[in-house]
Amino acid sequence: MDFFQKLFGHKEPTLILAESENWTSLPWTEKLQKALDKRAKKEKWAEALGQTHEFVCLLIVHGNFSNGTLEVNSLGSPIAMLPHELVDDLLERMRADSGLRMTAVKARATRDEDGRLAVEVNV
Repeated sequence: MDFFQKLFGHKEPTLILAESENWTSLPWTEKLQKALDKRAKKEKWAEALGQTHEFVCLLIVHGNFSNGTLEVNSLGSPIAMLPHELVDDLLERMRADSGLRMTAVKARATRDEDGRLAVEVNV
């Protein structure tokens, strides 16, 4: 932190990785499958059915904190939008943390019988 940040009262964010007790399943879409196939190839995930792969995604706030949504982003590709009703407490924590507009979240993907990746995020 430099002199001017201290002078103007800049506070470093503390919410680096959002964690919760709840895992939320993301709805399957072609866009989600394409983004996760890209990630699976890059990270060399096994093709075995039922094997769970853990990774980190970005959460980006769209709109304001009182009624905004969170975009789940994997390797630069948006894979889902989470409605305000589902993530209101997380949005409040981000607002309280210097108005943080982006943070990371744990995610896990499991391949089903059809070869699709079912994804859950920890929000």
